[in-house]
Amino acid sequence: MLSKQNACLSILRLYALPPDELFFKWEAFVLNHLKPSKSGANPVFTLENAKELHKEIQREALAKRSIPGAGRTPIGTHQAGSMAHKPANGSVKRQSGISSGLEFLDFNPATPSAKKPRPSSSLSASNPARQPKQEPASSPFSLPPTNATPRLEALARLNPSIKTEQIGTPEKEGSNSVFSSPSALTPAGSNQFHSRTNALSTTDTLNAHLEPAPIPAIPLSATSVKGRITFSAGADPKDYAYRYMFEKVSERSEVLDSRINDLATHLLSAFPSLPEPADPSVPTSTQIFTVGQITIDPEQTTSKLNDHSLVLQTSRIVGAGGRIPIRFTEGCKVRGGPEGVGSVGLFSGGVWGFMGRNGSGREFWVDEVLIPPPPPFSSTPASEILEMQHGPKMGSQPVSVFAASGPFTLDADLEYEPLEALVEEVKRCRPDCIILMGPFLSSAHPFVKSGNLTLSPTEIFQSKISSRLKDILDTVVGSQIVLVPGVRDLITDQVCFPQGMLDRDVVLPSKRVRLLPNPCLININEVFIGISSVDTLFHLRKETFFKQAKEAISTETSGGGGIGDLMAGVCRSLLHQRSFYPLYPVPIEASADVNLDLTHYDLLKMETCPDVLLLPSNLGKFAKIVDSVIVVNPGRLSQRSSGGTFSKFVIHPIDKESLISSARSAAGAQAGGGGLGEEGDVEHEAFGRIRVDIVRI
Repeated sequence: MLSKQNACLSILRLYALPPDELFFKWEAFVLNHLKPSKSGANPVFTLENAKELHKEIQREALAKRSIPGAGRTPIGTHQAGSMAHKPANGSVKRQSGISSGLEFLDFNPATPSAKKPRPSSSLSASNPARQPKQEPASSPFSLPPTNATPRLEALARLNPSIKTEQIGTPEKEGSNSVFSSPSALTPAGSNQFHSRTNALSTTDTLNAHLEPAPIPAIPLSATSVKGRITFSAGADPKDYAYRYMFEKVSERSEVLDSRINDLATHLLSAFPSLPEPADPSVPTSTQIFTVGQITIDPEQTTSKLNDHSLVLQTSRIVGAGGRIPIRFTEGCKVRGGPEGVGSVGLFSGGVWGFMGRNGSGREFWVDEVLIPPPPPFSSTPASEILEMQHGPKMGSQPVSVFAASGPFTLDADLEYEPLEALVEEVKRCRPDCIILMGPFLSSAHPFVKSGNLTLSPTEIFQSKISSRLKDILDTVVGSQIVLVPGVRDLITDQVCFPQGMLDRDVVLPSKRVRLLPNPCLININEVFIGISSVDTLFHLRKETFFKQAKEAISTETSGGGGIGDLMAGVCRSLLHQRSFYPLYPVPIEASADVNLDLTHYDLLKMETCPDVLLLPSNLGKFAKIVDSVIVVNPGRLSQRSSGGTFSKFVIHPIDKESLISSARSAAGAQAGGGGLGEEGDVEHEAFGRIRVDIVRI
């Protein structure tokens, strides 16, 4: 006998729907297709309504099948759409298209000979919202017990005559349970991660002649418990407590103007023989010098820069903010780059100086491109470095730093297994500092996008990440942890760039956990490190137009130059533009990953050149020296379905005798009335004494 109960169970089985989703579909069906009674009461769930609901669900399934890339067809959809169940008398024939909605009611869940749909192992990976991963009961992302859950309560509200015991837990093969077996729901990504064979192998090493960091003994003294390194960061939380999406066009214009004028000042300081900048739109037969920002010609059909789409925009002081197309002469030269490069990388938003002329008044023809100089390196008094490196804290031993970038979990689950593997390596090696860059819980994770979560983002962070960080603090005595958020992080209210630090209440109330903004500049002892979790390298590499040009004046570059290396040229652009994100406007396809707030551009500036730049990217992982700066892309700790990479830094101390000599010279100058001055300041020259290893997790 047909009943509403059998109708519901058949729909659940045919379309692999959880009971609560069927209830939501019923509510949507009532709102869209059924009218309330005259008394205002909601429509009652009847057998006729069940037939109409089945037709509506079937239409949705067929519509998804007709859309390319719309996802996999739910289990049983092909049976309901084109091959209805045939009763024993054979009166129902095979049909195509949308069925009448009656055939599925001929299926009796109690019939022993009823064929159970084969569980699909790919369903859980392609649609985790419908088939969540079956995990232990202690996991916050596991299926709740099926004999007393909100899912069954939703089904009971749909039809009070259905008892929750009839759905129960998954039974043995051949049963008529609406849930697939747990083995069919186990994601393949976790198995691949555990079966990896190259764990903790090194893929790339910079300065391999330097010794790796020794594993220190467990500190017992009170001094060691406080930590060996001296950590400092100049970020002020008040600077990042701003309201985003309140930008004004006038404020953006002022920021762009100010940036052009600042780099013009640096160009005039680097090349004293240059004349004052002139307006490039004014026709002239003589060569002039001008400064401006590169943009793309809006009249061009292409969105990429090329020889015919370059437009120069000046500041209000130089050219009244006007724009003019620029072209390059055949013998165009470049000045200010490293020796042997022979090209210049141009991108929208970058600022350069140009020597040339505008003979027709319509185009500015460039004879020479002038690259802005990088910011100066910082220096530290020799006495301070001597105390930090060779004092009782460090004891002339190197500093060990780990750096890793999110995501920290696989796409198949939210168990954070790569992070757990990193924690185990940290506990074994006991580094002085661990730098973790977001996203920690990304809005792009499949579970988040599908809504397949049973805990809030804060609860997930505290149960899966904070607990592991606490394990590090308890085990690795004296270590310090640095947390830098990502723009796609769900655990922060600020989703723009520059981005404020994480909330202390969300993380850990420990002084050894440093919460920093994105981007940020920090000091570990004397070494100056710049950090940004935005994939600036990928965006720049994609948007940069490399123009071949001869060298006007050869300049020597110490500490490595990356000659002929396009990636080194992209890294060099960040230094010469003095910004963590010099692109403007942000590429449309990357806007969700940046959310640039231009009015707070000052927070993206690099006024001092860092010794190390940490720039995680989806590009190939690397560690290289660019203009005396160590630039490192540690990669991602998780590569969707497998483990990724992280980086290890070993900062060796400066020679003790040279520091003592510099300190004595400074003391003598001070005694003579000259003060410390430059004689006591020592350049870090970190590029020659830092070893970097890119390691697989």
